[in-house]
Amino acid sequence: MADTDLDALLSERMRPDMADALAAANKERQNVVERFPLASWRGLPLDRYALGTGATEMPFCALLEFHTQHLGGMRGGSARKHIIYRQRDGEWWLSGTLAGLPVDEAWHRLRAQFVEAFDAVAAGDFDRLDELDLLRHGQALVTKALATYFPDRFMPIYSADHLRHYIRLFGAEPEAVPAWRLNRQLRSLVAGHPVVSGWEPLEVMRLLYDNVRPGTSAESVWKIAPGERGRMWDDCRAGGFICVGWPEVGDLAAYPTEADLVERLRMEFPDSGRAYLTRLARDLLRFRDLPPGARVLANRGQSQVLAVGTVTADGYRYASEREHPNLVGVDWDESFAQSLPAPQAAWTSTFAPVGQQLWASIKRNRSGSPVAVEVSGAVTRVRDVLDRKGQAILVGPPGTGKTRLALDVALAMAGETDALTAVPAVRQDRVRRLLASDTAAGGQSVWLFVANPKQWSWDRLEQQGMVTFRRGRIENNYARMRPGDLVLGYEATPVKKVIAVSRIVAVDTSADEPVRLQWLRSIDGPTYEEWRSDPILASSEPAVHRMQGTAFRLTAEEAAAVLGDEAPAAINDDVPTVTMVTFHPSYGYEDFVEAFKPIPTATSGLSLRLTDGLFTRICAAADAHRDRTYLLIIDEINRADLPRVLGELVTLLEPDKRDVPVLLPVSGRTFRIPPNIKIIGTMNTADRSVAHLDAAVRRRFGFVPVLPDPTVLAAAVGPVDLGRLLVAINERIAEHLDADHVLGHSFFLRDDSPITAETDVHAALYDDVVPMLEDYAIGDHELLAALLGDELVDSRTGTVAVLDAEDLLAVLAKEFQVGLADDATKA
Repeated sequence: MADTDLDALLSERMRPDMADALAAANKERQNVVERFPLASWRGLPLDRYALGTGATEMPFCALLEFHTQHLGGMRGGSARKHIIYRQRDGEWWLSGTLAGLPVDEAWHRLRAQFVEAFDAVAAGDFDRLDELDLLRHGQALVTKALATYFPDRFMPIYSADHLRHYIRLFGAEPEAVPAWRLNRQLRSLVAGHPVVSGWEPLEVMRLLYDNVRPGTSAESVWKIAPGERGRMWDDCRAGGFICVGWPEVGDLAAYPTEADLVERLRMEFPDSGRAYLTRLARDLLRFRDLPPGARVLANRGQSQVLAVGTVTADGYRYASEREHPNLVGVDWDESFAQSLPAPQAAWTSTFAPVGQQLWASIKRNRSGSPVAVEVSGAVTRVRDVLDRKGQAILVGPPGTGKTRLALDVALAMAGETDALTAVPAVRQDRVRRLLASDTAAGGQSVWLFVANPKQWSWDRLEQQGMVTFRRGRIENNYARMRPGDLVLGYEATPVKKVIAVSRIVAVDTSADEPVRLQWLRSIDGPTYEEWRSDPILASSEPAVHRMQGTAFRLTAEEAAAVLGDEAPAAINDDVPTVTMVTFHPSYGYEDFVEAFKPIPTATSGLSLRLTDGLFTRICAAADAHRDRTYLLIIDEINRADLPRVLGELVTLLEPDKRDVPVLLPVSGRTFRIPPNIKIIGTMNTADRSVAHLDAAVRRRFGFVPVLPDPTVLAAAVGPVDLGRLLVAINERIAEHLDADHVLGHSFFLRDDSPITAETDVHAALYDDVVPMLEDYAIGDHELLAALLGDELVDSRTGTVAVLDAEDLLAVLAKEFQVGLADDATKA
């Protein structure tokens, strides 16, 4: 991002009022310093540092992760960020080069590096930090520790990804260094900024997280029920929190890992299935680790939204005296309160994701002023990669929405952000218009219409001055027509000649006569034979179709060949600002760059003509209009032989090689790639050709993972929770195959929404999922049975049982433990 983005933010946002938060942060810092004075670190025992020891006093790692939220968050993720901790089974986890050492020796070495780090910062020798190799295994923890003891020298931001994001916001490029050095880089940028240099670091942190929160996926909203039928809502609203039960497991902060919590849940609920308890543990830890700024929706029943809130810096706390003792601080906004038009079947459980379409609908129906469309973190991340490298590849398993994300990026780049959450018909129409649009060139398009004098003649237009013209053969071209475009009038047998020029004054693509024409003048244009024999016109759309039909598009060169000096000064070539192509094994250099290709001659023979490929035409348009960004989307980019397709152009893709000229070997012409061209490719990880990507090609693309997102499947069909079904199937695929072969969420979507009918689940499984898994198994009947279960697959023969829709749902709910009955009703 550029500096102007930060300036715009500061012009719209006042300095946050954080008197109470600053006081709370100072209190938390004082608590840490009193419990763990710097001088005590030289002899600090391991049980005063590590999680999982069972010590009566709270260890340093627990205090820093769970009880100092006003000093900046580092909750969530793996307990491995603590470098050393004791697991539930009593074994010690030792990170990196500590692995294999006796735990006492490992702690002695780690503690020594903590002490050296504190001494280095106290002395202002920040370069020494980079030499402490053991601390690199816990960069977030170490950076927060340094910021806690030395608050004037660090920012209260500890995620390396977040630090990089904000460094770019301040107009700098992040260094390839540990989190603490990135933190210092951001601190320096803040200190040198004319507006925020006098702010407290916590004030800057709050401004950034509240307004420019980094993200890698679509905006995430989580539904959490405040007790059965929302009976705890009044307490939650008044107290500024959301609460859940499960008091049997005690304080959630006591569980370093998911496995630890699963083990405790199995002790407390021995009759529950392991898959359900694993999901519950995952949900409870996600609840515990909700970061400040996360969105939470409180509901009552399956169709009432009580409020939407934002998680505060208070974070998680355990209140043992409460019936629902697990609490997370939330700032509630009741303007979102509403009744949904249809019940949400998945809302019978305490936790449920809120799908993107549902969330967009809730925002639209919010009382008060309209809510601006928020561009998802996934779109932002791809755009960041494009800004940095010029080209990106969206890589992921089948059905994860890679092509959709590429088109979302295109819509966002075109300013069509409202289309991202629009109903499918509106979004599809915007995409069609975007791919057909030539507005970037700013000139006219030139078309050729054919009239059959037995039905209608161009003389009638000359007499009447204005007419509507019938729909023709080239249906897709009508979406590209704009008022002001020129139309050449060709009259068929017996005239067989271009005789008129008119102008389009109106276009209605839904009408039977979609184009309204205005007469301009007569013209002595080429005959059919002259058109077919002309070296430029012989390969044009009208010639290819032998003047049969209408609504043919002419390129700038073809229009000039007909109109000469009377051609418009600026003619839109057939190069929209967004182009989409699908690669395949036969796609080659001659299609992408240039080649001599055969064209028909007037004598029905063939001659060779130098023809520009797709990318060459895009580059020419981008070179002519440097103020516009041209985007090329290449679907299935790895299915073609990329080194052969790109040829010498692979070098020119690098940002510092843009505009560097090279000679094309076929034509000998000079060629360059302008800097205003961006490329997005999509790649399926389950495709066996992925591994064959050339290393030189890989290096020039930024790779963005697009993974299955069960949160978009926030729905249930009969007894089956679709999101949990996807997770359960994918866990088996990952266990028996690998993560590259898991299934995407789109297998269970129709028109961008989760499927809702039993017959849809039946069709999705038997028409899509089973054939995919059979292909993965390649005749291994036992593997297929392991993936789908013995009730669906005979492990001896590999035969898949075809059940009716109702029986299939019952089998899926049982086999994968994804039935709604597997969760206690907390809605």
